[in-house]
Amino acid sequence: MLPEVSAKYCEQSDKFVLLGALATPEVHLPEGMFSDGFSSPWYLRWYVNRVEQGWIAAWVHDRCYQQAINTKSWADKLFYKNLRRCRVKKSKAKIMYLAVKLFGKGSY
Repeated sequence: MLPEVSAKYCEQSDKFVLLGALATPEVHLPEGMFSDGFSSPWYLRWYVNRVEQGWIAAWVHDRCYQQAINTKSWADKLFYKNLRRCRVKKSKAKIMYLAVKLFGKGSY
């Protein structure tokens, strides 16, 4: 299991800010980091809400994209791995992985 995320919503930026540093086996998340959570378009939020089970996977993925940690492919695969660590159903995790693989953009 991965640690729980403690964050607050910032209306001005429409993002969440991390209230304390977190560490996963692969990536360190610093206090004060911003994330939009799961980046699903409004019309798909019935399937993937911005905040739900496996939320830390979104934070780690955002950190990788923001800092160009390793490669995009590695970050996307880590996203899937973290979703499964958080017990997100395999079918849903696969769909979310394919979405970031095909449409994710970062600092790469």
